[in-house]
Amino acid sequence: MAAPAARLANLVDHADLMGVLYDADGQVIKFGRKRRLASPKQVQVLLGMWGHKCAVPGCGHTRFLQMHHIRDWAEGGTTDLENLVPLCSRC
Repeated sequence: MAAPAARLANLVDHADLMGVLYDADGQVIKFGRKRRLASPKQVQVLLGMWGHKCAVPGCGHTRFLQMHHIRDWAEGGTTDLENLVPLCSRC
């Protein structure tokens, strides 16, 4: 659909950019601040990265794992793999 150039320039000037990273299957694995909770794909990747266990050294629990932000979401943390870790309900 055709749009006036001035309208397009206005949209670009006032747009929110959302950078996302996709894996080879087209699944989003990096959300930034656009999403608070880890996606199922992120959970799958994180569990693989951490050997399907709690990330706390010496813990080793493999059940009741939740994905937590290293830099807390409330303090500006992102929902990206490098800022998420699996933790058991005890840790």
